[in-house]
Amino acid sequence: MASSGPVTPLMYDFEDFFNHSLVGYVITSKDGKVIRVNAVMEDWLGRDGASLETKDIAQVFTVGGRIYYETHLSPLLKMQGHFDEVALELKAAGGDKVQVLVNAFERKQGDGQVAFIRYSFFRATDRRRFEQNLFESKLSAETSLEKERELSQLRELFIGVLGHDLKNPLGSITAGAELLSAVSADDKTRKIARIVLNGATRMNVLINDVLDLARGRLGTGMTVDLRPVSLLTLFTQIVEEFRLAWPGTNIDLNVEHVGTIMCDGSRIGQLFSNLLVNAIKHGSDASPVFVRAERQDTMMELSIRNEGLPIPADLIDKLFEPFTRNPGSAASGGMGLGLYIASEIAQAHNGIIGVESTSAFTQFTFTMPVGDLPPE
Repeated sequence: MASSGPVTPLMYDFEDFFNHSLVGYVITSKDGKVIRVNAVMEDWLGRDGASLETKDIAQVFTVGGRIYYETHLSPLLKMQGHFDEVALELKAAGGDKVQVLVNAFERKQGDGQVAFIRYSFFRATDRRRFEQNLFESKLSAETSLEKERELSQLRELFIGVLGHDLKNPLGSITAGAELLSAVSADDKTRKIARIVLNGATRMNVLINDVLDLARGRLGTGMTVDLRPVSLLTLFTQIVEEFRLAWPGTNIDLNVEHVGTIMCDGSRIGQLFSNLLVNAIKHGSDASPVFVRAERQDTMMELSIRNEGLPIPADLIDKLFEPFTRNPGSAASGGMGLGLYIASEIAQAHNGIIGVESTSAFTQFTFTMPVGDLPPE
């Protein structure tokens, strides 16, 4: 036999092996009466091995373990000659319990008769603790999953309420106000109808913003419908609408070379409107708002610049988070969702919005890939 080191008599000393081990050993007769117990088992049980001799091996187990041994393990041992890694509990002196894994093996003679039975016991406290922790973790994960399912149902309900139960009645109010304004011959009635219509329009914008927030944070995210869109036409139309809404605002528009790209026109229009209204509200009344858009190879870049007070440095990193407003600005009204929604739209188009703010100007820049137009 090959050896990697010197062989000493102690290596083949059965008594030393039997008693100096991390494993508990018990040898019984073929009918389960204890013949020998090693020092480890004596320590675990808190009893002298001699007091166990001639007693049935089942006596070392707790009541539950004893029943299981006699009804299951003993018949199994007789049938197949062994059993492996069965979790049981030893009954120690003073009533303490020792968790172990038990193996048993029938040692047979040449004629096939059982000479004796060897039992080996491995302390399983750490393993049982691990299994318990694993079970508790599994239970916690299942509980979290169930809570997530309930939260998902709540998300769908919340989005449904916004998208249907609030917008539908608002649509009726808007239609009624438009009809009243169109058919009424009374100036006072038409004025009231316009006030109702303007309020309904603002409420519709707020609902759409909150709906976009819910989709982005609670739902499946911002969805887009990509189609060929002429950004020259889109941006020009939106700027004309803003000039009517803010007649005193100077908007310097230069988008002649942006062309047609693949995008969701409605969403890009919403992004542009959010950035433009932000520039108008927070910019200097004495200076124009500069809008530039151009196509560079496979990318489109849109920039909106205004002069005025710079954005505070501690606010820059939070600008695109929901409900972020500049408390130092006189135009800080609103819910603080415009830039967040614009950022979500940009991401849905695989784009990004950057911001630069100095004492001279503040500029938001949106960049996105233009995509391939479908063949005509």
